Amino acid sequence: MKYLISSISLFCILFYSCQTIPPGEPPPDGILAKEINPPSNLRKEKTAQEAIDYVLTLLVSGCDPISTVSGNNPPEVLNNFIASSSGKVNYVPMELWTKLIKMKLIKPVTTIDEAKYILHSEFLPSQNEEKGFTWKLKMTETISDKIIWSAQVYFLP
Repeated sequence: MKYLISSISLFCILFYSCQTIPPGEPPPDGILAKEINPPSNLRKEKTAQEAIDYVLTLLVSGCDPISTVSGNNPPEVLNNFIASSSGKVNYVPMELWTKLIKMKLIKPVTTIDEAKYILHSEFLPSQNEEKGFTWKLKMTETISDKIIWSAQVYFLP
């Protein structure tokens, strides 16, 4: 009897809750305000450290050789970092590289003959370098030169 009353009560609550939307047409311009400020982690402008963390997250979650790695057998990766002409942001890819090594996500190599993959990194300054850089990255296979992962992030120095 106790279960029957509980079941009937639950059915009534569920049935009634479907009837709580007010009658009529929804507002023509939507229910939410048109302009919503994105959370700080989604904003376009990132600091250099936020850019490093963002790219690290993208690599770990979306780059197959790194995202599927076991700590015992990381892929052999060669870095191909093209320095910025201003020198302001040249530390950024090396910080990323160091984090990948410390997390045992890659095995760094020094020659292309040893590498299975190459991690390319390049900075494109905006018209005014004080306003920021676009950091372009890609990972390619050494044998086929096929791009297996790419990303870019804009950040302020």
